[in-house]
Amino acid sequence: MDQDIAAMDIPPLMDWQQITEQITVILEEITYLTTEFAQLQNRVKWLEDQYSSPPISRS
Repeated sequence: MDQDIAAMDIPPLMDWQQITEQITVILEEITYLTTEFAQLQNRVKWLEDQYSSPPISRS
């Protein structure tokens, strides 16, 4: 029985708190990048709309 108790003193191989914190950081980065990508898509669409419209005659 003493051997079982001694074995329990060994720290776990994975630090779940650190893993959770890293996952949170990754999710925050994904959220930020998703927002940035959406803004870039809007800019590209705006540029495409500007260049696809017929030129305005200046007569």
